[in-house]
Amino acid sequence: MRLLLLACCFFMISPFVNGQARQQIGEDLQLIPLTENTMIHRSYKVFDGFGRVGCNGLIYIVDSSVVIFDTPVTEKTTTRLLQYLVDESGYSVEAVVVNHFHEDCMAGIDSIHARGIMTYGSRKTAALCEREGTTPPLKKFGRKKVLKIGEQRIVNYRPGHAHSPDNIVSYVSDEAVLFGGCMLKANGAGKGNLSDASVEDWSDSVEKVRKQFPDVQHVVPGHGHHGGPELLQYTIDLFADDRKK
Repeated sequence: MRLLLLACCFFMISPFVNGQARQQIGEDLQLIPLTENTMIHRSYKVFDGFGRVGCNGLIYIVDSSVVIFDTPVTEKTTTRLLQYLVDESGYSVEAVVVNHFHEDCMAGIDSIHARGIMTYGSRKTAALCEREGTTPPLKKFGRKKVLKIGEQRIVNYRPGHAHSPDNIVSYVSDEAVLFGGCMLKANGAGKGNLSDASVEDWSDSVEKVRKQFPDVQHVVPGHGHHGGPELLQYTIDLFADDRKK
């Protein structure tokens, strides 16, 4: 597939960083190969209290079609990612799925809509966007939404409150890749931004994710390095003492 060819090019022209070859496609935007047909997009922004933060999203490519999970963290980096995928590489972006209502999931959504690309998010995300005065996703769903790209299935699932009331996870079943967004933590990570969180419910929500997707092999958190299913257990343990007694 075309993504595999792109990934091979990345390994030939890019230095290895933490076992992965990264391609810099913008000042604050990288692509990191993950599996044969998926890549992480990582964008950067300075946040008060946290400094310069790398924010992860996911790209899934089947033949010439693409689904993007979360936008890059700024309008500029979102615009650049679309330019790279559509204008320079010739892919058709079929959908963008947003994990929750924060800017590291939805920045530049208007530029996505301007290209006629469909966006998906939970009803809770749409309601929180309206409360905040930001543009909501076009298509809304409740607890679960299955999307198809070609013959492949993507399961989007909202397990409950954790990092935010509306956070979802997205599972690319053919690749056994789980995009967890900010609900899931990289190994060694702290609790992060808790402004909209429910630390009491966090571990239980991740337990639901683990039961829902028992065959996951690759886990992409919202920030930091990807890993395997051990990131689910790490996140559960991180918030275990905060559970309701």
